[in-house]
Amino acid sequence: MSGIFRTLLIVAVAVLAGALAVQNNDQTSLRFIVWQTQTLPVWVFLLIALAIGVVLGGGSLLVDYARARRQLAREHRRADEATERALAAERELEALRARPVAVEPELRDRIEIVEEEDPESTAVSRPGRGSGTYE
Repeated sequence: MSGIFRTLLIVAVAVLAGALAVQNNDQTSLRFIVWQTQTLPVWVFLLIALAIGVVLGGGSLLVDYARARRQLAREHRRADEATERALAAERELEALRARPVAVEPELRDRIEIVEEEDPESTAVSRPGRGSGTYE
């Protein structure tokens, strides 16, 4: 919320509260079961009711906010764990790619492995047949 909008909202609420207080200045008392208040203006009781509502509503919002933060933290932990598992799998894949591949002796004269700078390439050269890429 922008600063000017917030200021205008506060001023509007203050003006309305002032009008409420001026128009509801009659003296009254409240009775509840066996409890009775002293005689006060109506606007005081309205202000007390408003304060109770703000506290209860704010408390409810705080509970929801705390629940959402806990869930967000849980999701961040799950994402971090998934990232760690993915990195471990990548490290394992790189280790497997770095291992030498054993070629059976009867196939050595038929296949010549071509060394390239690109580790992703799977190009092989076969005598008499040209070279191809296998994926």
